[in-house]
Amino acid sequence: MDGMTYFKTPSVVAEELGLQEATVRRLARQYRTFTRVGRRVMLTSDDVEALIDKIRNPPPPPDWSDDDEPDPFA
Repeated sequence: MDGMTYFKTPSVVAEELGLQEATVRRLARQYRTFTRVGRRVMLTSDDVEALIDKIRNPPPPPDWSDDDEPDPFA
């Protein structure tokens, strides 16, 4: 199966990573590391690697101090 793309379900990835399926779905959606196959959300091996990388090295939170508009919630 070398060179072929194959897909895993979020539940399979969750089991492999020791996470809840809902957590895998949330993180995959948040970091856009998933592939749509029809209506289904699936993950390739590249998607799983990208997800693991994002979990290990999350992007920094946005810096709102550079925003010219006043904070409506302040």
